[in-house]
Amino acid sequence: MTQHFDPALSPLKAARNGLRSEPQSHDELLMVATSRFCDTDSRDRLGHRQYIEAFELLIGSVTQPTRQMVARLLAFCPFAPRELVLKFAYDKLDVALPILRNSQALSQLDLLTLINRVSNNHCAAIAMRPDLGATAVKALRALKDETVSSYLNANEAFPVLATKVSAEVEVDSPSRAEEVKETAQEPTHAIADALD
Repeated sequence: MTQHFDPALSPLKAARNGLRSEPQSHDELLMVATSRFCDTDSRDRLGHRQYIEAFELLIGSVTQPTRQMVARLLAFCPFAPRELVLKFAYDKLDVALPILRNSQALSQLDLLTLINRVSNNHCAAIAMRPDLGATAVKALRALKDETVSSYLNANEAFPVLATKVSAEVEVDSPSRAEEVKETAQEPTHAIADALD
């Protein structure tokens, strides 16, 4: 029987279940390091520098599924190192997807840079983000890619975007105030068309 590693198991539980509790491969080491880094409740959480060192040492020798799992963990980690998140953002789409869609480590400037450098499939993943700024939306629309446009149209962030844009507009008359209010309540497709 092949023993599999499960980082979620304590050594005692692992022994009872016939599983190893100590990592033995680079894949296992990187998964343990990432889990320990992202765990906000752990007393033995890895520090920022420790994690970056472990990551850079191990990432070149891990399998694609491990890169996918690490990317997934970092995508939702509120303190994920930006430089590591960016490495994953340029990776193959199946690795980059959770990072492109969810990582808060990516700024609007990072997103604009990515839009100009990555494939349209990567850009479609960016188009799913709930926090897209107006400039990123405009850059995605400029690609004139059907898939990217369909994700933008489906993205529920447009009402939020419209509210942000409307709040920033200077209102100098009561009629202008009513116009701004109506714009904020327009359907999402109208807002998307207005950004073109």
